[in-house]
Amino acid sequence: MAEFSQIQSIQTLVSDCKEHAKACIKLRVAGAAETLSITCSSLDQAESLADLIDGYCRLVTGSNTSLWNRKGKNKNVIVVKI
Repeated sequence: MAEFSQIQSIQTLVSDCKEHAKACIKLRVAGAAETLSITCSSLDQAESLADLIDGYCRLVTGSNTSLWNRKGKNKNVIVVKI
């Protein structure tokens, strides 16, 4: 796991499969070779969790800058073909 202060970026991804739709949060963590992935059952859950993590990161670091780039609805989501 990681401390909130170690998180460098937050990204949300969603599968394009209609039958088994899942969403994933990818956290880039300082000092880690790989990203930390959290799988969620829906995009709404993933976005809510990403927002919560982003808020805690800003609170812990005292920053007003979001680690999760949100430029409008679903512009921060990457669709993954499976």
